[in-house]
Amino acid sequence: MTFCHGLVVTQVPLDWTFEALVILATTSLLFMFLSKPRFEFSLRDRKGEILFVCIMVLPFFFFALAEPLTAWDARSIWFSRGKLLFFANGLHYLPYNLASLNFMAKDYPLFMSSLAATLMTPIHWWNEYFPKIILWIWMAQIIFAFFDFCRKPLSIAIWVSIYFYFCGEYMWNGYMDAYVAFFGLFGLTYLMNHVQTKDPLDLFAGASSLLVSAQIKNEGPVLSLLIFLIFFLWIFRKRISLTVSWVRLGTFTVLLGLPILAFWVTKKIWKIGNYLSEGFSWERTLHRATNLDDISTLLKGILLPDRFRYTFTFLLFALVYTYFIRKISVGAEIKKIGLVGIVATAYIFVLLVVFLITPLNLKDHVAYADRVSFPIYFFMIFIALWLLAPPTENRPAKLP
Repeated sequence: MTFCHGLVVTQVPLDWTFEALVILATTSLLFMFLSKPRFEFSLRDRKGEILFVCIMVLPFFFFALAEPLTAWDARSIWFSRGKLLFFANGLHYLPYNLASLNFMAKDYPLFMSSLAATLMTPIHWWNEYFPKIILWIWMAQIIFAFFDFCRKPLSIAIWVSIYFYFCGEYMWNGYMDAYVAFFGLFGLTYLMNHVQTKDPLDLFAGASSLLVSAQIKNEGPVLSLLIFLIFFLWIFRKRISLTVSWVRLGTFTVLLGLPILAFWVTKKIWKIGNYLSEGFSWERTLHRATNLDDISTLLKGILLPDRFRYTFTFLLFALVYTYFIRKISVGAEIKKIGLVGIVATAYIFVLLVVFLITPLNLKDHVAYADRVSFPIYFFMIFIALWLLAPPTENRPAKLP
């Protein structure tokens, strides 16, 4: 996916991009069949879980193609830009810097739009349904990631079902918020797993997941950078050594991050800026930070949406059930995944800062807080599920 995005933002025509993807996919499949598979699990032992997961998520795959694009962001940002790329056969032939296209949020990453346009290239046809096939691919990746993470019988079914049904229509309506949160969550999970397993693939999987999250939406780079910084500061503090050299990890990260850099350079050349940086004002920011009404508006927008209240209630239930019913030390359990809580808290702080500096009307902008808060909800659900449905038979020892 990153390879496709990189080719498109470097203005390679879509037909060439699709041909390159076919060659890369064929080579990858040959390599996978000729080498030891990474994701090993017994179908015989887990057929009940697999069947349950298929039944639970089937409606999401159905709605992903059964419903046309109707949501504003889906039609006017993600898929409209994909449509333009499709008919122009790439970014090179597209007058992307036209002022008339400003409604498309042109500073947003082209990752999803590039994938949709490339996948539609061999079909030579665009409509309001079939480009959403990219959501099928992402949902399948998410399910496989859960299978890689959950090893306890039926835990996979519980984790997938709760996360998918919590997201609801955001899994199929074309909004990108849930997918930013999913890949960010998996990035953090793989990095934490690496501390226990010492498996280099967990480290690379964590880095690649975070870089995918960073290429989906503008909140992605902030979330990914936050997770990277907190994780590496934590391992430095604990003096934990990685099983991969910093040179290899850095090279891998830079290579996967090249599309981000390429699109940033393209935006600079075309003088496409970000509304937050262009409209920044210290006077307005300080006024909001010292105004009780503005602070109240911010806190209500982030902490009082229905999703936050439902998620927080679910987390409280998990804490009470673990302590009083299962008679397990809640503190000892949460310490094993303490980084999740730290990242969630830090992300809340980042959101507060973003809304303080926004040049837009504060009340209008805070109305979108529910969607950009998906990572917070996901981290809270992760902690609750860790307590209620542990992902492994034998939980790993407490992190150092």
